[in-house]
Amino acid sequence: MTFNNNYGGMLQAYSLIRYLKSQNHEVKLLDVQLFNPNYFDFISSLIKRSILKYVFKRKDITWIFDPNYFKKRKEIIEYNNSYFIDNYIVPKTNKIFTSRDLQNQLSANYDAYIVGSDQVWRPSMYKFNEYAFFKGVGKDKIKLSYAPSFGVDTWEYSKNITFKIREQISEFRAVSVREDSGVELCKIQLGVNATHLLDPTFLLSKDEYLSLIDVESEHQLNHSVDITYYLLDENPEKLKLINEISMINNLKLFKNYKSKNDESINPYPSVFSWLDSFNKAKYVITDSYHGCVFSIIFNKPFLVFKNEFRGNARIESLLRIFNLEDCVIHFDKDCINMLQSKSYNWTYINQIIQNERNKSFEFLTKNLSE
Repeated sequence: MTFNNNYGGMLQAYSLIRYLKSQNHEVKLLDVQLFNPNYFDFISSLIKRSILKYVFKRKDITWIFDPNYFKKRKEIIEYNNSYFIDNYIVPKTNKIFTSRDLQNQLSANYDAYIVGSDQVWRPSMYKFNEYAFFKGVGKDKIKLSYAPSFGVDTWEYSKNITFKIREQISEFRAVSVREDSGVELCKIQLGVNATHLLDPTFLLSKDEYLSLIDVESEHQLNHSVDITYYLLDENPEKLKLINEISMINNLKLFKNYKSKNDESINPYPSVFSWLDSFNKAKYVITDSYHGCVFSIIFNKPFLVFKNEFRGNARIESLLRIFNLEDCVIHFDKDCINMLQSKSYNWTYINQIIQNERNKSFEFLTKNLSE
C-alpha cells in the first residue's frame, strides 16, 4: 500500500487491518513506496520552485539546493499523517522501494495474501503491476483481492501484460473489485468471475470512526462546520462555484486539505481532524471518491465534481449503489441550491451499507478459512 498523504488510502489500510484483526487474523501490510522520497522530493521541489520563480514570477520563491532542507520540510508537512501511519497502520514491513524488495516480501512465509483496495490494478497509478496480481507467490497460498480498482471502465493493460496477469489471477481463491465496471473487465479481459464489494472503509461503522476521533481528542474540531470541502484537484472553476454556493446559501466554508500549490510548511490536517470535518459538517462538497464515501458513512448531504484524471468509474459505481447519481455537479446546470434542496433517505442508505458490509464480511470469512 502506498499512502502518499492520501486520506482515503490511509483509512482503507487502517479499516481492513482493523477488521481482520477483529477476526483474530495476524496481519502485516506491505509498505510499498512509489519512489525514493528523498531524491524525488528534492528534484520535484526544484522543478516546481523553478516554474513558480521564472514562469509565474513569484518573488517569494528562493533557491535552495540542500536536499536535507526538503527532507526536514517534508517531515514537518507530513507530521500528522506520519503519526497516524506509524501508530495506527501496524504492523507493516519496512518500506519497499523496488520490485526486488517487493518480491522478497511476497516470498515470505505468509498463509494468505490480499491485494486491494484503491487503484492498485490501474497501471498508470501503480508501478508494480504484475506484483499486484501476486507474481511469484506459490500456488499453495491463499490469494484473493479485496475491492481493488481499475479506476476506469476501459482496459489499460498491454496484450503482453494482460496475458501474464490473466495467468496469475487464475490462481486466486476469490476475486472482488470495487466497481461494477471492474466485474465486467475481469470477466472479459481476465476470464474470471469477480464479486462487486464496497471499499474497505465501509467495513467499519460510523460509531467506530467516531471512537477513532475521540481517542485523539486534541485533533477534534472545536467549532461547527456548515460546508466541508475536500478537493484532490483544486481549480478556479471549482472554487468559484463552491464560494457561490456558500454565499447564496449563507453557509460558512471549511477547507479540510492542504492545496498542492501551498508552499507553506504548515502540516497536512490530521486524519482525525479530516474525519471530524465530515462528522461536524452540515454539507460536503468534494471531487474525491473517499470524500463521497465518508459523506455517506456520516450521513451528510454532498455534491461531487467528476474527476476524469483520477477515474470517474469508481465514483459513478459508488453513487449507483446508493441511488445518489444526482449528487454529481454539472457546470451547465444550476447547482447553487442543490445542497439544501435535495432530500436523502438515510434509513434506506444505511440499510444498504449494512447489507453490503455483511456481504464483505461473508466474502472475507469464507475465503480466508483453510
